[in-house]
Amino acid sequence: MAGSPQKREKRDRAIAILNNPNFMREICEYVSTGGSLSEFAVANQIPYGRLHRFLFDNEERKAAVLAARHARAQWHVERMEKLANSVEDAQID
Repeated sequence: MAGSPQKREKRDRAIAILNNPNFMREICEYVSTGGSLSEFAVANQIPYGRLHRFLFDNEERKAAVLAARHARAQWHVERMEKLANSVEDAQID
């Protein structure tokens, strides 16, 4: 195999994470509750390009990620509304 032992280890780690049967559920949950793909990639030591290709080269995975991003937008709206309500209730200056 080409590459240094460190590169092989990173590649093998990324492949193991991406092939986990629970991966799509986990990443969609992560994204839909405010996380980003780049944050997920850093936290899990997966090269962002590899993660992005894996998610967007397949229409089913792509649709799931786009739905999670839509849910994240709604999550942010709800957080902003909660903050606005806290300001209105004089809980925050």
